[in-house]
Amino acid sequence: MSSGLSLGISMKIKYSIFAVIAVGIVSVVYLDKSESVALTGIDWTTPTTDAGWAEDVKAEQLNMRLDYQLSEMKDNLDKKTPIRKKTYDFLIECPQCFKYPLLKEGKSQNEIDELYIEELNQAQDEYEKLDRSLRRIDKEIDLRKRGVVDRKQDILKLNPSTDREREELKKLK
Repeated sequence: MSSGLSLGISMKIKYSIFAVIAVGIVSVVYLDKSESVALTGIDWTTPTTDAGWAEDVKAEQLNMRLDYQLSEMKDNLDKKTPIRKKTYDFLIECPQCFKYPLLKEGKSQNEIDELYIEELNQAQDEYEKLDRSLRRIDKEIDLRKRGVVDRKQDILKLNPSTDREREELKKLK
């Protein structure tokens, strides 16, 4: 990297992303001929049936959420997820944009590479967690609307902590 950088000349970076889906996701990013980065992804297999989804959403206790809570969570994630995706894409598409300022600070190539890998893994994990949560919320809302699941009994077990929760629980009884 250091021999290819000079004023006005940017180093061309070749990289490819290969996603292998088995139990989880593992991506390999090729930054140049000598450097490769293994990214650990979220260990989650997307359910393929309504029954699978009905169980999967319980991992985030979405079966215990009131409808308005699901809606608020969805709105929040609809805002956060694209931001995290943009950060992750930026790191993938332009590793030099992250690395060059660190080089100018005098960090060694090993330090820079370690920091980049750390940042890339964190960005990937954050994006994948938000995306997974959003997909689960969307599916829980869909399952309820279509009458595939009835969460009334689960929700009635809740101990309300706000006035709104108390009001919503009264409506369900």
